[in-house]
Amino acid sequence: MWLDNVQTSNGTLSLTNNTVMELNADAVQIINNSQNVRLKNNILWAGGAGHYALNVANTAQRGFSSDYNLIYFTGGAKFGFWQNDFGTLADWRYELGFDTHSLSADPLFVDGDGNDNVRGLQNMGAEVRILCQRDFSGTPAATLIDRAIPLAGPLAHSGDCRGQVMANPSVGVGRSTCRQPDSTLSTSTPTGRSD
Repeated sequence: MWLDNVQTSNGTLSLTNNTVMELNADAVQIINNSQNVRLKNNILWAGGAGHYALNVANTAQRGFSSDYNLIYFTGGAKFGFWQNDFGTLADWRYELGFDTHSLSADPLFVDGDGNDNVRGLQNMGAEVRILCQRDFSGTPAATLIDRAIPLAGPLAHSGDCRGQVMANPSVGVGRSTCRQPDSTLSTSTPTGRSD
């Protein structure tokens, strides 16, 4: 995860509940004039010589905080960088005061690359478009592509946009329900046909 010049107008940028597994790169690298970055409840794994699980540039230290993370490093990587190298969580914790409730241990992933043997999300399936017209015409207000089916969850709307959602039948997703404001998005199980 690379944060370059991340700044909030007021408050903090929180990175919470993420899993980052970089076997030949830094797990989290915060650079340039980034400020007020908070890492919490993440699994961070870095690998390879010259890399770090946490790498915070000298210019990006303002307002930084980190705690309740599981941090792991292998293959010559080091725990962290903050003006100099830190080889262990204990050193990082005692010298800087960060990650007092964090752990440094193998996350014990059962199958890190999943059933498809490819790490990360691949563009393989459902295309969901959020349209502002009740007849599903016009330019989408947003397009989401995901392979997770069925889809479920609330969808925000504003103004005249009613948050109608449809699945793209050309990718064989099946059908979707049209939804009214403040209802739940749901999609039928893929059938290979569009209704």
